[in-house]
Amino acid sequence: MICILATIAMTGVFAWFVGTDMWRSFQRGYETESLVALPMGLPPLPLLAGLAVFLLDMLALLVQVASGSARIADESPDVI
Repeated sequence: MICILATIAMTGVFAWFVGTDMWRSFQRGYETESLVALPMGLPPLPLLAGLAVFLLDMLALLVQVASGSARIADESPDVI
């Protein structure tokens, strides 16, 4: 359970950093230096979306483990 909480905290901090960086790029009007001048906030958008989905999934896992409906295996299965 401690590992799940640590993962949620680290993912949240990373998502906050990416979101803040995107917002700062939009506010300052930065654009990419390429053939198509995109705002600098658009390239990390899929990363932020993936982090948000992962964070929601980890929160759902935390609720399942805390309520007892899901169990994290203590030992890995024997492999031949």
